[in-house]
Amino acid sequence: MTVFEKEIKEFEEEQRRLADSAAAEKVAHRASFPSRYEQRYPQKEKLKQAETQMLQDTGRNARKRVTYYDIVKLDLNSCDSADLVVVPQFGAKRASKLVEYRAKLGGFHDFGQVKEIFVLQNMEISHLKKYFFIDESKIRKLHINTATYKEMVSHPYFDAYLTKMVLNYRAKYGKISSLEELRKCTNAYPELIGKLAPYVAFD
Repeated sequence: MTVFEKEIKEFEEEQRRLADSAAAEKVAHRASFPSRYEQRYPQKEKLKQAETQMLQDTGRNARKRVTYYDIVKLDLNSCDSADLVVVPQFGAKRASKLVEYRAKLGGFHDFGQVKEIFVLQNMEISHLKKYFFIDESKIRKLHINTATYKEMVSHPYFDAYLTKMVLNYRAKYGKISSLEELRKCTNAYPELIGKLAPYVAFD
């Protein structure tokens, strides 16, 4: 029985050694290949400079490696799904949902709006700011005085009630000339008017 237990112990130790070796080999293999982001955008995230400095520390040489990364960001209002899927923490589903929501919204004016998408609610703003910038000139405006019911109600910040209030006011009084007039004629709360501000035009 003692001999049998010894054989079992040796077998288990050998299995752990093999598992550790396989894990180390897997990590080394993975590290030898660039990320999907680096493969698609080698100029986006690249090793800009790596230098080794020899520092004197109580008579001993200490080696210090200093690494600098240069990330050229993508425009959140123009990148497509193919661009998005290679950014860390993005996959096909998240990429498609972001593009779909952006189309309905007319473009992003703030990184916090990305968290309005259910599958991206846990995305850190700091992570978004690392890989993206926002070009607000690409935001598509909703022309409040000519937009149809379908055009308005399809916008995430307009619901059926708000849309009908706008259409009824237009039919009775004519054009809406400002955000303040829009607020008064719809009785919309100030926070909603603030969210609508980048998306409505009154010409």
